[in-house]
Amino acid sequence: MPYDNFSLSRVKRDFNLTTVENQSFFPDIPPIEPSFYLNSALSEGLPLAIATGSEKARLELIIILGMLVWMIREG
Repeated sequence: MPYDNFSLSRVKRDFNLTTVENQSFFPDIPPIEPSFYLNSALSEGLPLAIATGSEKARLELIIILGMLVWMIREG
């Protein structure tokens, strides 16, 4: 199906799907403070991510920063 023809109602009808709304998808987990490493990486990398001008590039760069922090922490 071309993206231009995509609609949630059509997919629900064609595949006999139902949607569940007003229900939490994620478990109730208390927030935690970001690590020093993550704060440092984001403070250095966010200006570049914001300057890219592309939502996709911003998202990918922020994810890469998080992955780099994880790799550094895991050794």
